[in-house]
Amino acid sequence: MPGVPQENKTLLEMEGSVENIVYHNENNQYTVLELNSGDELVTVVGTFPYISIGEKLHLFGTWTSHATFGQQFRAEAFERSRPEDTSAMLKYLSSGAVKGIGIATAGKIIAAFGDEAINVIENDPERLATIKGITLKKAREISEEMQRVNGIRDLMAFLGSFGVRPEDAVKVWKEYGADSVTCIQEDPYRLCSEKISVDFVIADKLAESMEYDRANAERVKAGVLYVLRHNLNNGHTCLPADKLCPAAASMLGVPLEDTQQALLELCQTFEAVCENFDGRDFIFLPKQHRSEVYSADRIHMMLKYPPESIVGIEKEIDEIERSEGIEYAERQKDAIRAALDKGLLILTGGPGTGKTTTLNAIIRILMQKGEEVFLAAPTGRAAKRMSELTGVEAKTIHRMLQVDWDENDNPVFQRNERNPLECDAVVIDELSMVDSYVFESVLRALPIGCRLILVGDSDQLPSVGAGNVIGDLIASNVFPTV
Repeated sequence: MPGVPQENKTLLEMEGSVENIVYHNENNQYTVLELNSGDELVTVVGTFPYISIGEKLHLFGTWTSHATFGQQFRAEAFERSRPEDTSAMLKYLSSGAVKGIGIATAGKIIAAFGDEAINVIENDPERLATIKGITLKKAREISEEMQRVNGIRDLMAFLGSFGVRPEDAVKVWKEYGADSVTCIQEDPYRLCSEKISVDFVIADKLAESMEYDRANAERVKAGVLYVLRHNLNNGHTCLPADKLCPAAASMLGVPLEDTQQALLELCQTFEAVCENFDGRDFIFLPKQHRSEVYSADRIHMMLKYPPESIVGIEKEIDEIERSEGIEYAERQKDAIRAALDKGLLILTGGPGTGKTTTLNAIIRILMQKGEEVFLAAPTGRAAKRMSELTGVEAKTIHRMLQVDWDENDNPVFQRNERNPLECDAVVIDELSMVDSYVFESVLRALPIGCRLILVGDSDQLPSVGAGNVIGDLIASNVFPTV
């Protein structure tokens, strides 16, 4: 029962057969389908991996109203069963659910075997080969494909009974294939790997049902990694080892020595990374460690090889003051000089402290010197406000970096070292909302010699992801800050 909630009693139930698949996304398995509930066709939306016309579904969900498409049943979980009668089987096989079987072949199979058709396809290719036009080789290929399709569905049923979502079950199948159930039974904590990322609590529940040893080394290692991943949600890119191990030991109910040994093994296999700062060990997940190391190295390179300094800065400042009838404070002039001379700057301060006026001067001078300036902010709202205050188009950071999404819905930026931004300067506003990974991605996309002006203040919202970019940069005392 894929992901069926065991405690939520407010979900409605619905049963019927799939009449039509309106939309199906192969990457995330999001589906819009029409379900024949017996009385009417109902539009159903949800995650349905490897769904086919003719399948019978038992749904758990709620009614929603879409502004364009009207009333829909949003499925949060479902049970599926094979088509039971010849009519449903014919629909199922004719839909292309099994590679190698088209409409004509489906009709021949149903005519020959009736209600036994699916069982024959899966388990008796020799009988299937008696149908005209199906060789024994093709029959065996069709049988293997049916076993594969049913194997995925059996896996989803097995994992779903423990609360594993259908989309995560698909990740398991992609990783382990036909051996998925065996692999998970051997080590349920494989579900917690970075590629699959099922919650440790769910994997632990599955392991408990199999009377898995609670002191097993794989369980302890998975628990240590879970504590690290859980703390990403609290903003921490790493944890001190002397806090991580006791926390994991308490959660797992094992001796402290077990978690310390598990951590040692995780570092040896590079599933975790240890860095010593001032005599204290800090533990990172590999992705977070890569982000921090790359960002630090790139910043050092930018400081060592700064962009070319703008000539005649004082003259440019005087010209703006005369033309605009304003007089910059000395700290504002310091900021303008740093951005134009060093090419790197953090501009920080609360509302009303003159950041926008200073930033506008920097942008104006750069553009007058013929430089291409890109403006970006973490959110659409912030980008719109930035455009209004500067008079220059601003984009979200994700849009500027041309975001795409992988099969697991993780962001992949098209702008990077191999395809850098085509600009001379980048200005990022509301830096407090930028996490370590996004900041790393911005740095990777900067062309050599590009200026970087970062704007933020302590009153802005913190980042959703892990990391305190603006605070760490300022605290480092290496990044020019005004």
